[in-house]
Amino acid sequence: MWTTRDWDRKVAVFSAFFDSLKRRSLLANASKSLCIGARVGQEVAALKRVGVSDSVGIDLVPYPPLVLKGDFHRQPFADGTFDFEFSNVFDHALYPRRFIGEIERTLRPGGICVLHVLVSKRADKCQNDWAQLVTHQEVTRIFGMAKRHISCSGCHISKMVTGM
Repeated sequence: MWTTRDWDRKVAVFSAFFDSLKRRSLLANASKSLCIGARVGQEVAALKRVGVSDSVGIDLVPYPPLVLKGDFHRQPFADGTFDFEFSNVFDHALYPRRFIGEIERTLRPGGICVLHVLVSKRADKCQNDWAQLVTHQEVTRIFGMAKRHISCSGCHISKMVTGM
């Protein structure tokens, strides 16, 4: 798995993205980081590649050593554990508010959360209650503790960075 072209390509893309966050001072080598819904761990490998060595992922199906077993609706970590949390599976959450509540609980005060969020104006393209979350402004309203939001919109993807 870790030697395939697909693995290398995904790790390279995530590495470039995380490196850009480091240049913007949203991520540091000393950050204790969590990747939520990390599947086989490309995001975790990318964080480690760019120097963020204290990084781990969670997913319902563990993929050791990079990804631990964990439900993103009930993270298996203490309050305020992480400096940085990343996910690109927020649109897969059955309970988006619970997903965000767990990030708010496990992210330390002043920590950074980065979500890649799929939004669509077509309800048939949305999962679960995503028909109500059609814009990044609506998604950001879920973040009750957020002090700031930085959004960059793309064609069908909105990237949201939230500092708590």
